[in-house]
Amino acid sequence: MEIWRHRPSNLQRTAVCPSWMQIAIQLPEPGESAAASEGKLLHEAIAERSTDGLSADQIEMYEWCLTELAKAGFDAPQHEVAMALELDPPLPVITGTADVVQDTPTATKILDWKTGWVAPPSPEDNLQLGAYAAMTWQKYGKPVEATMVMPRLKRVETYTFTQLESVVSYISLLLQKTMRLRGEGVMELKPSADCRYCPVKNICPAISAGSMLQETDASVLTADNAATVYAQLNMIAKKAKDEMSKVKAFVKRNPDCEGIAIKTSPGRGTFRDSDETYSILSAYMTHKEIMEHVSFGFSSLRDAFATKYAASHSVTKKEGTRQFFEAVKTQLERKQQEKIECR
Repeated sequence: MEIWRHRPSNLQRTAVCPSWMQIAIQLPEPGESAAASEGKLLHEAIAERSTDGLSADQIEMYEWCLTELAKAGFDAPQHEVAMALELDPPLPVITGTADVVQDTPTATKILDWKTGWVAPPSPEDNLQLGAYAAMTWQKYGKPVEATMVMPRLKRVETYTFTQLESVVSYISLLLQKTMRLRGEGVMELKPSADCRYCPVKNICPAISAGSMLQETDASVLTADNAATVYAQLNMIAKKAKDEMSKVKAFVKRNPDCEGIAIKTSPGRGTFRDSDETYSILSAYMTHKEIMEHVSFGFSSLRDAFATKYAASHSVTKKEGTRQFFEAVKTQLERKQQEKIECR
């Protein structure tokens, strides 16, 4: 299916896992995700200079993006520009749409909006942006200044591509490899941190729990493979959790399964009525003694405060949340948390 093979956005994944498209062509055309729909809405709003249909948070992103667009020197931009990267036959033509383009006497400027919560690879290592730069170079024949603008992360990164012949050569070699593997009937699938975003992850044989467990060895870690091993283990854990849920549901429906049964336990206790509970306990304990053993549920209390504040002051819930932190800042204690983040 053509949709899987001629998009700049797919090239980064293909570089990591050359045969993922052999699985993808078995699937129907994917629908547009909520994140993609929001990104498209924001792109159109910026191009048309209109906030119609945008939420308060989206309007904030829209205004920030217009400021950064001006800072990057786009005073006469073209929006949603169709592009094509011509490669030597029999390689396919790669087509795409650049978010923003502006030609200048010395260089051509392109800009790519990234509206997600996860930072993409930096411009010089971003194959999608490199493909758009190569398309722009073929069209205008000048060096390309490429900018990524990430409104959710409030980040802007810029890189000037000058050796674009090498970018075209790399993309050509990459597609030659995928065509050769497909022609030979060989699958080269490589689990990595990118698997969590891959559209074929649910049917990919390389990330089944069994095959990944055989290939994953956390005892031999290096700076180069740590992120991949972590991503593999995460995928194994998620797959195991999903499969365990299926087993549990089956046993519930079939309680006569030999050697296995569902055991129930009381679980964590909660008080039905905090006022009544306090009244009962206060006959035996002082207020101070009771409060020494009470802790507030942080997230639920924050959300309840923000909702009430927003309604009573006619402001957004985001402002209500800010006011919550302002109100309790002298009482707030945060414990340091350690969390691995794959980039």
